[in-house]
Amino acid sequence: MTKKRSPEFSSGVNDETMPEHEPPVESPAPLPDHPSLSATAPGYDPRVTLSRKQTGRIKRAGMLDGRYEMQGLLSQGGMARVFTALHRDLGRTFAVKLVRDGYKDDPGMRAQFFTEARLASSLSHPNIIAVTDYGIDAELGCYLVMELLEGETLRARMSRQRLTVRAACDLVDQLTGAVRYIHGRGIVHCDLKPENLFLARVPGEPRRGNALKLLDFGLSWRSESIPDPTLSGTPPYLAPERLKGDQPTPANDVYSLGVLMYELIAGRWPFTGTLAQIIDQQLQGAEPPPPSSLAVEQVEGRADQLILRALSREPRDRQPSAEAFHFELRALMKMMGMKLRRYTLVSESGMATLGGEPVVESLVESPIPIAIFERTGAVRFCNRRFAELLEGPDAAMLPSWDELEVVRQSEELRHSLAKAIASGKPVRRMVLARRMLILVLSPAMKDERVDSVHATLIDPNLAG
Repeated sequence: MTKKRSPEFSSGVNDETMPEHEPPVESPAPLPDHPSLSATAPGYDPRVTLSRKQTGRIKRAGMLDGRYEMQGLLSQGGMARVFTALHRDLGRTFAVKLVRDGYKDDPGMRAQFFTEARLASSLSHPNIIAVTDYGIDAELGCYLVMELLEGETLRARMSRQRLTVRAACDLVDQLTGAVRYIHGRGIVHCDLKPENLFLARVPGEPRRGNALKLLDFGLSWRSESIPDPTLSGTPPYLAPERLKGDQPTPANDVYSLGVLMYELIAGRWPFTGTLAQIIDQQLQGAEPPPPSSLAVEQVEGRADQLILRALSREPRDRQPSAEAFHFELRALMKMMGMKLRRYTLVSESGMATLGGEPVVESLVESPIPIAIFERTGAVRFCNRRFAELLEGPDAAMLPSWDELEVVRQSEELRHSLAKAIASGKPVRRMVLARRMLILVLSPAMKDERVDSVHATLIDPNLAG
């Protein structure tokens, strides 16, 4: 029985895209209304200057705002179209997004367009498309100027070929770095999906076509935003709490990361069927089958654990942050013998003590047992050595503080985390795990309050 949903979806998949009367969908098809910025799109020719008749409203011999000479049509969606345009003064070609005629004078659309423009233009990250300019042309209306990318969307790539598990991990690794960056600025993307991910060719490196760029911040939400009752996004990628109408949180993007990685490995969404059936399964259905059971190649069991944890129905059961998801993903990639990308990523979400990615890599494999706990007891980060000492050599990941075996056996230890948070001072406790160890809990401060608690284990024989 289909449940009635009160929130109204403003974009993404709708019942026209996936009618309830059609046979169940086993694998996702490209979704409408998500323009690609591909310079190889059908009909693209950079030598063509569009006429008024071709665009419907290009004027002054194809000029926009007196600076941009409009050229080829790259792509189009229900509300906007993307063109190539030559900046006459700079002599450089850009991608220009124009709102369609039917929405050009709509106050709500204009407000949303400029919210996206201001937000996107404030971001600077190697895996986020660069927005260089925006404004209003007297005749053409709102426009957004972006770097011109050569390549294709992830959805286009997926429609042609099945990606390997290693390629999937690499792409999600890049995306998670971008998500960590925007979360550190109080932004939730709210629309992570293959249509909004672009695989750009790297100039001078023709063999590399997997430089990922995150596109389209039109549905993004900022922590200072006014509550909006409209539910926006693409349902199969939306977290259950968003489907219920809850306000966006970073946990929503963590869920979307799980859906994306599941889809890349399994070749289908976690839940399939009509749109109504998919939503019903997300809200109250059984856990989806492990992605490894649907993969065409062997997949590490830890990949299943990583993905299914991100897909947990309750936000508290997911990785507590995009950073925690990233650390688990990178630990998996190291186990698979993958070479991690070496770009530096400065954390913006409360983990400045860990610094850039090379430091994180060394911590994951460090012989020194290290873990970081949230104030709630959730695990933000744990390296392999810490998990092995407390939970045994087969421990894939650490449970929350209250679920640790040593904590369940000791009332004193159960309250030690809260004591460290309340006092803001280190707490030392003897623990009997596989052997006798000293557990040291050190509060980490941020904005004059305890943000998290760093933990390590010390051999009593080596302690001073």
